[in-house]
Amino acid sequence: MFSKEFILLFCSLVAGVFLGELGSMTTPFQIGALMDGLNLGEAAAGMLGSAEIVTIGCCMLAVALGAIRMAPRQMALCGAVITGTGQLLTALTDILALLFILRVAVGLGSALCLSAAIITISSFKHPESTTGFVYAYVILLLALIMYLIPWLLPYGHHRALFSLFAALTILGSLLLLNLPARQIYQQQVFKVNGDNNIYRLIALLFVGEFLLLAGVGTVWAFLERIGLATGITPHDVGLYMSLGMLVSMLGSFVAGIVGVNFGRSLPLVGGAILTAAGSGLVPGSTDAASYLIMLFLFLFMLSFVLPYVIGTAAMIDRSGRLATAALAVQIFSYGTGVVIGGFVVEHFSLGALSYIGFSGPVLAACFFFVVCRKLSGPYAIPAK
Repeated sequence: MFSKEFILLFCSLVAGVFLGELGSMTTPFQIGALMDGLNLGEAAAGMLGSAEIVTIGCCMLAVALGAIRMAPRQMALCGAVITGTGQLLTALTDILALLFILRVAVGLGSALCLSAAIITISSFKHPESTTGFVYAYVILLLALIMYLIPWLLPYGHHRALFSLFAALTILGSLLLLNLPARQIYQQQVFKVNGDNNIYRLIALLFVGEFLLLAGVGTVWAFLERIGLATGITPHDVGLYMSLGMLVSMLGSFVAGIVGVNFGRSLPLVGGAILTAAGSGLVPGSTDAASYLIMLFLFLFMLSFVLPYVIGTAAMIDRSGRLATAALAVQIFSYGTGVVIGGFVVEHFSLGALSYIGFSGPVLAACFFFVVCRKLSGPYAIPAK
C-alpha cells in the first residue's frame, strides 16, 4: 500500500508537528506545574506559557516571510537542539526572568520543527487530508502524555514536567532525518473570479483564524483549573483530558477522510460554530459529566476545523510559506488568548471565560463564511 519512503516521511512529519505542538498543547499542565512548583500567580504563569506560544507564532511568521531559509531537515534538527536544551534548562532553574528567556528559546526551536513539517505537508496534493492524518497521530501521542503527566507532577512539579519534555525532544529528533534535505519551491495560487483581491481574502482568513484561536485559547489554557473547580481530582482531570485528546484525534482523522469532498464552507463555518458551543460551555461546567461532554465537543470540533484553515492556505501557496503563516497566526492568536485568560481568571472568575470562548469562534465563523463565498468558484477545490 505505502512505500517504505512514504512511511518514514510520514513519521518525520508526525515527529516535527509533535515537537512543535508539545509545549502549546500542554499549556494547562505547564501553568499548573509552575503555579504549584514556584508559587506563581495565574497572570505570571500565563505569561510564561504565552511567551513560548507567541514566540512560536512570531518565528513561524519569520519563516513564512523568508527571513529563515533552510531545508526542512536542517530546520527541524536545529529546532530540536534548541528546544531540547531549553526544556532541560527550564527544569533546572527557579529564576522567573531566566525562565522567561528559556521559554522564548523553546518557542524558537518549536517553531522551526513545526515549520519544517508544515512546509513539507504543503507540497502534498491534498494538504487538508495530510494535515488531518498527521495531527491525528500527534494528538494520540499527546493524549498518552497528558494521562501520564498528573502522575509525574507530584515528584517535582515543573522540574519533572520539563525534564520529560527534554527527553521526548531527544527521542523525537531521531525521526526528523527523513524530512526533505532540499528547500521546496513549488508554488500555485488560486485564480479568484471577479474583482476579488486574493490578499484581501487571505487577510479575512487570518482575521477569522485569530478570532477562533484567541477565543478558544482562553479556555484551553485553564482546562485543568476548570476541571478542578468542579470537584474532580487531579488524576481524573488528567484522565478526562487524555480521553478528550483521543476525541480530538478522531476529529482530525475525520477531517483527513472527508477532505474537501464537500467543499470548504461547511467544515470551516459549521466547525467554528460548533467549536463555539463547546468552548463557551466548558467554563460553566458544574460536575464531571457536563465537563466531560463539553470538553469532548470542544476538542473534537476544534481539531476538525483547523486542518481546513491550514489546507486552504496551503492550496493558495504551494510553497508552504502561506500555510506556515497561517499556523503562525494560529499559534500567536492562541498565545494571546492565554494572556487574556489569565487576566480574566485573576480579575473575574473561571466562569467568565465562557463569554470569550463563545464569541471568538462565532465571529470567526462569519469571516470564514465570507472567505468561502469568495472562493466558491472552480479553483476553490483542488483538481482531482
